[in-house]
Amino acid sequence: MEEAVSPTRAASLTHPEDIEREIQRQIASTSATRTKASLFNLVIFRRAFAQDPSAEALSHLLGRRPARLILVESGTEGPAEAFVSARCHPDPKNLELCFQEIRIQEGSDRVGRDPGFWSPLLIRDIPVFVWWLEAMDRLPDTVDRIAPVADRFLGDSSFAEERGEEPRGALQALEADVHSAGVPCADFSWHRIFPLRLGTARLFDPPAARQALSEIRLVRLQGGRRAEGLLFFFWLASRLGWKPEGLAEGEATMSDADGHEIRLLHEGAGALTEGIDLHIELVDGRSLALGCAAEKPGSAEKPGSAAKPGCAVLRGPGERREHLLLQVPTPGEILLREVDAHATDPIYADVLGMFSAIRRKGG
Repeated sequence: MEEAVSPTRAASLTHPEDIEREIQRQIASTSATRTKASLFNLVIFRRAFAQDPSAEALSHLLGRRPARLILVESGTEGPAEAFVSARCHPDPKNLELCFQEIRIQEGSDRVGRDPGFWSPLLIRDIPVFVWWLEAMDRLPDTVDRIAPVADRFLGDSSFAEERGEEPRGALQALEADVHSAGVPCADFSWHRIFPLRLGTARLFDPPAARQALSEIRLVRLQGGRRAEGLLFFFWLASRLGWKPEGLAEGEATMSDADGHEIRLLHEGAGALTEGIDLHIELVDGRSLALGCAAEKPGSAEKPGSAAKPGCAVLRGPGERREHLLLQVPTPGEILLREVDAHATDPIYADVLGMFSAIRRKGG
């Protein structure tokens, strides 16, 4: 059973020791007889009163990992303020795991978002994760001040896209502002396309399909956000040695090692959970396809149905068919994976590097 303590307004942002005492008092006031020390700090930059994935993700973490949370909220008026609370939940061994929460309203003068005010509240000698759920155009003014205290930066290019930002610009911000600043970076969208990457790789598992890797001339993807489509296209390029040549709305152009042009088209953008359809056309007119039905949590599979909810159907040479469970991870599952990993995916780093190269080229 989760136990939450009502938020208490901190006396002053300039006195972190007062906030620390209040956190410990609130944890002590729960029914917990024992508490496990925090494993990491998580600083979340988000818009006050706006919907974002952080609430669902934190609910998934509660009872699984204890942490010090610092929530920096923009869009508030008046002076900067801090509110302190604690939430505890027993783990399977009946040991209370607690969130120590400090919610900071940056105020009209934006004082609250300055690391000089919230960094003294970090627990030392444990990792610091920064999860950015603000507008990407605010990154350049903040990332240089975050870099000295952050061990890892978490972004979400598709969330930025859903809020009206241009997906290409969101990816450029992660590459140019974060990755280039030397801060290890992760993108929730990269995790969401893992099932699509896995299913695509499985298309070429049979020995007869291996040669087809060098014969691809057209890739057509339907479904997924624009940012996810871009990440998928550049993942293909990084794995197959393609060279990016051009980038336009819903389309990318690559060339293979022999100079042959490959077109990659993204149509019908939408959430990955609404279903995907991938067609890969070869030089001789043959094609390979991957289809995934929309996910319907709790729904039963219909007998004889070719496309099962949450599953993929692969069609390859010889009309080979295979069913795979390819479920898009939730924000909570992705966040848990990131705070446990402490490492940057080298393939994602390659993809950002290729994106940087085409950006410099002006493609």
